[in-house]
Amino acid sequence: MVKAYPKFSDRMGDPLDPNTLLGPLHNQMGIDNYEKGIENIKAQGGKVLYGGERVKGMEGNYVLPTIVEINHDA
Repeated sequence: MVKAYPKFSDRMGDPLDPNTLLGPLHNQMGIDNYEKGIENIKAQGGKVLYGGERVKGMEGNYVLPTIVEINHDA
């Protein structure tokens, strides 16, 4: 499943384009909350399997789709 996610990144862009699968987050606060969430997951022993970061080279508030692994016993 994780191997398929890079293909989703190829379809990031203008949310008004019917070929777009993933658009940007709404604003900088969305980016900040996303990054805080990733840090919280890591602090609790979770691992980022894919994504977990901003998209480089795209103008706007784009982040990679993210898959994490968490420990339910923690």
